[in-house]
Amino acid sequence: MSMMWIVFSLLAFIFWGFWGVVLKVASLGLDWKQLYVASGLATVVVVSLIAIMSRDTLPGSSSSAKYFVLGFIAGILGVLGYLSLIKALDVGGEASRVIIITGLYPALTTIMSRLVLGESLTSSKILGLVLAMIAIVLLSAE
Repeated sequence: MSMMWIVFSLLAFIFWGFWGVVLKVASLGLDWKQLYVASGLATVVVVSLIAIMSRDTLPGSSSSAKYFVLGFIAGILGVLGYLSLIKALDVGGEASRVIIITGLYPALTTIMSRLVLGESLTSSKILGLVLAMIAIVLLSAE
């Protein structure tokens, strides 16, 4: 099995680590709608480049169309999460709290993966979920 997933996971870690700080600094001079439009434009540019560079971006069969729709729904959920994050910063949330709390979404993903996909829920995952919930409580406290 390829270990490239580690490389991409670390890249995401680095990009999202810087992203949270840059987003908060940008929120100091923009309202949440302006900030969302600015960051959304970056998404449009990247999506456009991927579509231009790859000829097979649209589904070619009815079975792949189903998964394309699921991908679209995932995108909507991601947009709603991102909007909620921007609004949390806009209403005065500290980046150090907001980014960490919203970054704990894998705890919910772990539970949903067990319920929907039947993935295993090991004792280490359960411990991680408990610690994540404790982190939310601690970070939410003044």
